[in-house]
Amino acid sequence: MSSNGSLVLALLAAGVVSLAAAPADAGKLVQIKNCTEITAPGSYALKTDLPGKKGLLPGGDCLVVSADFVTIDLRGHTITGDGTGDCITDGGVARRGTAVRDGTVTGCKTGIDLNASRASLVEAVRAIGNDDYGIRAGFAARVRDCLAADNGSIGIRVLPGSVVTHSTADGNGGVGINGHCPVAVLGSVATDNGIVGIPPAFPGKNCAFENNTSDD
Repeated sequence: MSSNGSLVLALLAAGVVSLAAAPADAGKLVQIKNCTEITAPGSYALKTDLPGKKGLLPGGDCLVVSADFVTIDLRGHTITGDGTGDCITDGGVARRGTAVRDGTVTGCKTGIDLNASRASLVEAVRAIGNDDYGIRAGFAARVRDCLAADNGSIGIRVLPGSVVTHSTADGNGGVGINGHCPVAVLGSVATDNGIVGIPPAFPGKNCAFENNTSDD
């Protein structure tokens, strides 16, 4: 097996093992109707588009993850911000095992900011038209089947140990998909970004790039 192939398998293993841990109350689904701080592990689902009637939290954030092992299912809904805070964030505090899936985040400072966290999963999320980053994920993250478009800075950014798969970064003001090695970027597309689509080598070494397309 090639060195790149071994690296990909190692990164996948690191992410999957960490993400396999289940929330303490996995059987209960909590409905989210307003922007809020999530303070307990478990499964959460949006019942409507946000921010809704009560608006954003102080500081402009909408959903703040303040616990480990939180799963947020957007259920196809949209979170819209006012550019001052993040649509979904860990608040700069390291959390473990956060998962966000299936919806749109737009109009925020950063669409999804889990940069301080570890072993996060972001899938089937559309981060469009945010002022800074589209999606930021920390160490050992998985970003898959996502779209980051028309964000002011970087479309998708991850930290070492992460894997980005089958995702698209288009029309972002800075770099399309960026990170710090070791990282794997697989089967992804970056087009029409302001600086570069996918840099030929992220900061560091031992990155794996396979079956990607980068243009303009």
